[in-house]
Amino acid sequence: MRGFISQSACRGSRPASLAGRRYRSRPDLIALLLKERRVVRFLVAPDSFGKTDLALEYAETMFEFKHVIWINGASPCFLRDLDSGGLFELVCGADPEAALVVIDDAPELSPERAELLSSCFDALLDRGVEVLVTCCPAADILGHLQRDRLKLSASELLLSDAEIDASRSAEERSKRPSSAILPAQRVASLVWSADGEAPRTFLAGIARERRPLDCTLAILTALVMVRGSVSDLEGACAAESEIVGRIALEYPFTGIDVGAGRFSCVELPVERIAAAFRAQLDALGSHSPFGNRVGLVRYWANGLLAQGAASRACEVIALSGSDERICAWFAENDGAIVRTGELVAGLELLERMRPRGPKARATIDACRAERLFALGDGEGAVRLAKRAAFDASAGKRERTVCLIILVMRASKTMAARARDVLESMVASEMGPGSPEGAARSGARRDRPLDPVECAGRLARLDGSQRSWLPLAIACCAWSRGVEAGAEACLLLARAHAPSEAVCLLARVLLDEAARRSGSVLCAGSGLERVCDLVRGMLVESEQPRSLYRTAAGLGLERARAKGLFRESEPLAADLMMELREAEIALHAQRKEYRAGLARRSIERAGKAATHPDAYLAVPARDLDAGPSAPILRVRLFGKVEARIGTDDRDVLANVRHKAKVLLAMLVLNSGRELSRDFVVESLWPGSDIDTARKNFYTVWSQLKGALTLEDRTCPYLVRHQRSCGIDRRLLAADVARFNQLCRELLFGDFDLARWSEIYNQVEGEFGDDLMAAELENEVVGAARAECRARMVDALVVASGRLVASGAPQQGLWFARLALRRDRTREDAYLALIKAQISAGQRTSALTSYLRCRKVLSEELGIDPSLELEGLYRSLIDAASQRAAEER
Repeated sequence: MRGFISQSACRGSRPASLAGRRYRSRPDLIALLLKERRVVRFLVAPDSFGKTDLALEYAETMFEFKHVIWINGASPCFLRDLDSGGLFELVCGADPEAALVVIDDAPELSPERAELLSSCFDALLDRGVEVLVTCCPAADILGHLQRDRLKLSASELLLSDAEIDASRSAEERSKRPSSAILPAQRVASLVWSADGEAPRTFLAGIARERRPLDCTLAILTALVMVRGSVSDLEGACAAESEIVGRIALEYPFTGIDVGAGRFSCVELPVERIAAAFRAQLDALGSHSPFGNRVGLVRYWANGLLAQGAASRACEVIALSGSDERICAWFAENDGAIVRTGELVAGLELLERMRPRGPKARATIDACRAERLFALGDGEGAVRLAKRAAFDASAGKRERTVCLIILVMRASKTMAARARDVLESMVASEMGPGSPEGAARSGARRDRPLDPVECAGRLARLDGSQRSWLPLAIACCAWSRGVEAGAEACLLLARAHAPSEAVCLLARVLLDEAARRSGSVLCAGSGLERVCDLVRGMLVESEQPRSLYRTAAGLGLERARAKGLFRESEPLAADLMMELREAEIALHAQRKEYRAGLARRSIERAGKAATHPDAYLAVPARDLDAGPSAPILRVRLFGKVEARIGTDDRDVLANVRHKAKVLLAMLVLNSGRELSRDFVVESLWPGSDIDTARKNFYTVWSQLKGALTLEDRTCPYLVRHQRSCGIDRRLLAADVARFNQLCRELLFGDFDLARWSEIYNQVEGEFGDDLMAAELENEVVGAARAECRARMVDALVVASGRLVASGAPQQGLWFARLALRRDRTREDAYLALIKAQISAGQRTSALTSYLRCRKVLSEELGIDPSLELEGLYRSLIDAASQRAAEER
């Protein structure tokens, strides 16, 4: 049998794993590699920078893959041969005339292994063999051993202007010269690949690389936030300026400019970033200054919102994982989100949320109603606003927003009711000793509310009232007429009320003036001063201007177009252009929203057309069972059993094993039909097809007989000419409970008593593997492996959540359960060690680390991760410090 190194000899052909790979020629980089061929040359960059392609081009151009040995450094066999101490002899034995040795994707090595590999390199160079190594920055640890090496870093592998222009049309080059393209946008695979999977591959490589957690946190923060200051990166971790500088050199896609103190990273979808780093988010959150994943995600979302990137902020906050946490963030930041003008931002997320409690639901309804109102869906906005407007448990700002929507868009009766509620809220907040408070304290009002007076007293109110009260006063004021509204608007501005209240009232007044142009409406009403106020707010505000200021500016221009305020100076041309662009963007969002509504309507109509009523879709033979057919209860974990209704008798006790496997396949397929030939090949692999089909009919008949009711019908099994299935409406399987249990472990939020119940359920009902006795069927085997992996994933997450919530003992239980199911999972050992450290069991933590290292080395041929090694070093350092203190 040929060894690993011998199989790596190319012998004039490409490596088998790269046989179909296409690359773009990069002659400038090939020239750099040719400058010095008597030293080891390193291509050090993250994945997707074109390291392998460059090495492939060099081997093909210079040697045509003759006497080339291409070693896959990611293979455990490479480490095995390296540890043997005879790697040089193996290379010479594989090809005595070897001219080039390429180690592609070299792994991170321990100091001992690095010494062995460096010695092998020296021996190869002395023999006249060229050596080319590709690796990621974290694996570049041979620099001090190969001081004369030639290194091409990630910055040098970025595309040049000529390479970028070669893949662009003349029109694209004229619109944006290549010299204007930032370094972060020059990653080879992201620019050249037409495959939509390029970002996923790029991010997966970045996430797979093992780095210190501070470094990973800074990189992930740059990917999420896209742009910002270096202090934003340092705020997410304990990264010092030296670490940030190293990231700027080794990971140029982050776009860090240390001198300017800014970064501008390549922009990738949040969904792709989350998918790549999902397994690390909890650990990174725990390591961050915020102590958990939720705090880290909120930091990112708030930073994006401060930049005005509301859409991306809403995508990021969805990573919090809990509707309640997302709802709380929206309650704090909804005004800022709407001010950015990105109205569609978060709308889909809000529609999906199902938070607990009336207050949280009212918050979601108010956020949705405000967006629908601005998007022109008045009917939808009113429908949502009615839910929260009169709900006493809702927050006052949420109620105010919903009441304003009702005043402006609801029927006359509903609008009058909403106005009365608003006036009552304003009067009660202006102080019990005030005329307004006294007027509203009784059952009837002796004196009508004066919103102008309320606006004049606004400066004396506290911050919590200022978040909603100016809006309420503005709504009450415009219902009193144009003159009162204009005076209230000026008083609100003088009291430094939030701009949304001032601009909203100004917009309504200006729209009314435009609607009634030519009348005596404007005479002496104070609208000229409102016009001057709006102009001043537009000129003084910084770009980008908020949605409310833009709306007021558009209202002013409409009034001027109707012939009003002609004596005042027009807005500057650049300001007018900005207002028009904002208006176009708003119309685009409304168009997008209407298109989404139409698309969903078509989808619902299509589903209704293709999925008729349930009784029409049921096969004729199943109608006899009716709704009274008893439920079939199937157990697949451990011993396979099936019971019908309330009868505790196992109906599968006397059937053949193949019949049980057939039932398991139908249940695991979630009630969907399976191809008959697929079932036949799975149950009798390698058998003659005709014989196997006869066996299938025999087994099917036996299973159907076992599941037949007293009326001699079997409502559970469904068989057509070429397919078969099980009616899932009459099925209750432990597989469904298993899936629900995994979801609870991953996302549930409950007290310790419930955790104890879940632990007992995992250890009891799902203590055994799925159909542990079935070792031949590939379908069952694959499902068993998937269930085991999903449960271990869920147990590891549950352990980490318990430790983070201050329950390390309970976290120990779940981590041990995870290791009991799969003792080769490093993340399970990591969870156990963290729980042991939190519980004060340092000796046990050291024992667990040594056991993990032994398992990883002997069974998988790999070293522990940097995070695990860091925990071990922290334990040793703590023990040494205590010993020194005792001496």
